[in-house]
Amino acid sequence: MTLDEGFLEDVDQVAATMDEHLQMLVFSATIPDSMQPFLKKYLKNPDIISLDMGAAGVNQNVKHFIVKTKERDRYGVFQKLLGTLNPYLAIIFCNTKESADDLYAKMKEEKYNVALIHGGLEARKRKLIVSEIRELKYQYVVATDIVSRGIDIHGISHILNYELPEDVEFYVHRSGRTGRMDKDGKVLSLYDFVDTVYLDKLNNKGIKTESLDIKGTDLVAAKGRNTRTNKEWKPGKSLDQARSLVRKPTTVKPGYKKKYQTELKKVQKKIDRKGR
Repeated sequence: MTLDEGFLEDVDQVAATMDEHLQMLVFSATIPDSMQPFLKKYLKNPDIISLDMGAAGVNQNVKHFIVKTKERDRYGVFQKLLGTLNPYLAIIFCNTKESADDLYAKMKEEKYNVALIHGGLEARKRKLIVSEIRELKYQYVVATDIVSRGIDIHGISHILNYELPEDVEFYVHRSGRTGRMDKDGKVLSLYDFVDTVYLDKLNNKGIKTESLDIKGTDLVAAKGRNTRTNKEWKPGKSLDQARSLVRKPTTVKPGYKKKYQTELKKVQKKIDRKGR
């Protein structure tokens, strides 16, 4: 984060004062392009050690699932999701301190065994909470991205994205909190219709997501988010459907028949394309 959050110039100035024979080691889950000039400047013929993440370059021990909110109340959907899970330890990520505070208050009110950690807490308080998390005093931890990097906590079985992070790289870091040391892990994310492009970016990075639906206390496989559905379409019936959708003019004006036929053909073509 030191090299990625606007401090690169400051770190560069500090590094420039160091002995040229000083050994420098850099650790990161991802290496953004903005770091490359710095690394080339200070690392002379470095040995690069990478974890074996498989052909796709992602941790194969971690499975990624998405649950559509269907534009309903997010916390209501999240409640139902929690009803299907019994994690060993789950980290629930929110994008802001305010959102984390709100979610924590709601879960606390419903008697979940939950802790809260974000940058708004005093450093001493954060240190105490992390220590308690490591002692497995909680089943759920509501957090912001302050926990997504640099903190190694054993036993995290689930990552729950209450809100998807704006930056895809942060999704990678959040996911990296589970599936460590050859353990299995699951990442479950709530998503809205507007997140379609975001999920495409994850797919392009080799992160394959499976769609799930909540049925009572079970999570069941759902149709992929890109699966087209059109229950009304029937082969050979597109003209009848078009007629039902195109309103006939109530008043007769010159050229009304031509306009009606043109609109009819336009709607029919759309129905045919969806059907295919």
